[in-house]
Amino acid sequence: FETSEVALPKSDKTMAAGEYLLHLTGDDAAVVRVGQVLRVDEGTVHRQLVDGGGDRTGIATGYWSAHGFASPDEVGEFQSVEVPLASGEHRDAWLFPGNSDHWVIHVQGIRTSRGVTLRTVAIAHEAGATSLTITYRGSGDGPPSRAATLGAREWTELRDAITYARSQGAQRVTVVAWSMGAALMLELLKHDPRAVDDLVLMCPVSSWAETIEYGAVQTGLPRQAAGLAALLMRTRLGAKVLGLPEPVDVRKLDWTYPGSLPVPTLVIHSQGDEVVPWSSTMKLVASNPDTVTFVESVACPHGFELTVPDPEARSRLLEWLIS
Repeated sequence: FETSEVALPKSDKTMAAGEYLLHLTGDDAAVVRVGQVLRVDEGTVHRQLVDGGGDRTGIATGYWSAHGFASPDEVGEFQSVEVPLASGEHRDAWLFPGNSDHWVIHVQGIRTSRGVTLRTVAIAHEAGATSLTITYRGSGDGPPSRAATLGAREWTELRDAITYARSQGAQRVTVVAWSMGAALMLELLKHDPRAVDDLVLMCPVSSWAETIEYGAVQTGLPRQAAGLAALLMRTRLGAKVLGLPEPVDVRKLDWTYPGSLPVPTLVIHSQGDEVVPWSSTMKLVASNPDTVTFVESVACPHGFELTVPDPEARSRLLEWLIS
């Protein structure tokens, strides 16, 4: 740290355009907002300190975030609520009141927090809708779990959140699902094709088999490693070894077939995604031409959509939520 800038290890994420959050850890815990790239040295990128840096100097540790908002109150007035589940349990959620009976339910991905969704909450707030950001078992700020079942079981918690929204007077329910949150929504539609009125999928996981294979290739492993992992996940012993709560058959967690999106759907994704393959999104879109509107985000890493400056994607999402 220097007075007005911070030096970071150079990567696709720390080089991305836009403003980001740097979460400092340890005794120096704080959230710092980082702005434009000032200059790039060999292996290092220097960026502007926008807020939270104070007179900080020296070396610190932390992690980079594309969430955009450090806390929900930066978006607007909100309440902490509990969403009842059919099982008798409850899940924590944030409720952002709107001025209409249009509710937007925002679903984060695996091992992330509700902070991911605040970017779309802000746009829904601009559209006048009420927003509900939910948690579920396997999400970063949901109940502790050894591992997620990749949507095979968690979809019921999204179903119950939709039921809660309807019970509170929602007449139109839109789900905005990020990453693995899309897997929950797609699996829910398999069980109830009219569960929601419309939806938005952000960098969506639409085929776990392809996503696991893509991840293996990205990390330099052979494709066969992905097949072995998928095989292990289907067995009780393999699931136990991998830390899964139960066997998961990823072959059944593929929603890129015709008719998988029976309701109007806006899909936003970037070819720069290093986690979720572009190819599976293209299959999802091509298989549902009558219901899908597709917007290609500017090139960016996974989950950086709407943090990387992208006027078209933002305006198309706003128009979708207002319509």
